[in-house]
Amino acid sequence: MDTKAIGKILGPRFDTVSGDGARALKKLGLLADAAILDVGTVNGNFAIYLASQGYQVRTGEPSTDKSPDLAVMGD
Repeated sequence: MDTKAIGKILGPRFDTVSGDGARALKKLGLLADAAILDVGTVNGNFAIYLASQGYQVRTGEPSTDKSPDLAVMGD
């Protein structure tokens, strides 16, 4: 699915995120099959954009993560 079709589903915020993402990816010059960790993904717009560009994306939202390791780090 292309970014325009995704934007129709997710709304105008996705259009902003995808524009910013395109500029960031151009500057970073990542390999086409790079793996990217999106920490603090919130609603996932940036992760969805990255995946639509062919990147391998992993996400995480620390504010909602209940894993024991994260609790120790926060102490």
